[in-house]
Amino acid sequence: LRTSDGRSELHFDPLLLSQSGEYSCTVEVEGFPFPSTQSIFVDIDFLVTSPRIAVRASRQGPYYSGTALNLTCDIELDPAIDVPVVERVQWIIGGVIFTPPLTIDRITITEESVVFFPVDVVDSTVFRCDVQFSTESAYRPGGQFEL
Repeated sequence: LRTSDGRSELHFDPLLLSQSGEYSCTVEVEGFPFPSTQSIFVDIDFLVTSPRIAVRASRQGPYYSGTALNLTCDIELDPAIDVPVVERVQWIIGGVIFTPPLTIDRITITEESVVFFPVDVVDSTVFRCDVQFSTESAYRPGGQFEL
């Protein structure tokens, strides 16, 4: 809250999504029996641009059979969006959709990663991280990695 020259102002820097809500200003003047109150509802909308989504490997290739490998789904959102917006993460592996958490034989799948212990020649395929967002302008961008 800033006050100058008899004026008060509420200044947001940076403006965050969580700051939506009702704001009131009450003025009490000596000699008047009742305070004066004005309220305003601030509905903050953001133009959500596509976040950066990438699938990254725990190490650089080449990848050899019998070694461990961890693929992660990295999601980078605008820092002004300070409320949870990720609704669901799925992995599409070789065209098959896997909804985490899931363990199949030597592969563990979570929302954040796919862990091979150990990786095998038969694992050579395309890995895609598919993210669904809960914002009004919902979209499903994804990142992918080819092994």
